[in-house]
Amino acid sequence: MLLLTEKGIEYEPEARKYFPTTQGKYLGIAAVVTNGIVRAAINVMIRFAGGARDFRSFSAEAEALAWLDSLPDAPG
Repeated sequence: MLLLTEKGIEYEPEARKYFPTTQGKYLGIAAVVTNGIVRAAINVMIRFAGGARDFRSFSAEAEALAWLDSLPDAPG
């Protein structure tokens, strides 16, 4: 899953409630966040919430796509 963020983006409450339920449902979740402070805050929140080994944030879409492409395919 690739998440792209933009300056000033706001997520509806339903989206914020859904995100924690995605852990373990995808091979990987890559978030592209161009603001370094926001990216750091997201990383801290993810780690504080118990971490997500299938989640990483990136500053550029190309890096995020490369990471997603490097993940092994799902079994079966």
